[in-house]
Amino acid sequence: MNGWRATVDGTCASRYGTGIVPVEAPSKETLMSSRLRALPVVLLLTLVDAVDAEWQPKPAPLMTRWAKDVSPEKVHPEYPRPQMVRENWLNLNGLWNYAITPKGDAKPQAWEEEMLVPFPVESALSGVMKPVGSDKKLWYRRT
Repeated sequence: MNGWRATVDGTCASRYGTGIVPVEAPSKETLMSSRLRALPVVLLLTLVDAVDAEWQPKPAPLMTRWAKDVSPEKVHPEYPRPQMVRENWLNLNGLWNYAITPKGDAKPQAWEEEMLVPFPVESALSGVMKPVGSDKKLWYRRT
């Protein structure tokens, strides 16, 4: 070694005295590269947090004691009729995009929110609690 050692205040000391050692600032490319590497992690954490924050059951006048246990992660994971099990069964329960449009309209280009399937759109547990009525059409799209 050359006899220099770093001190707490950021200077360098040697047996001949103290001095300040110049340090190069990182280049723009290095800063951009490190920011780009961090971006997917930040986006993932934001999306996970947003999903958790978005869906909530709507308040209803009558909720059962089990309603508090319903969430998109654990909504009826079991086969609905064990006596009629099929090998190629796919559970479609979970969050779906939805839109309610007038009956004659074409497929919507934008989706309103998310709803929790298998609960009916009119129920609190769907997270929507809106009537559709005979003059409207309900569209679903799996997220």
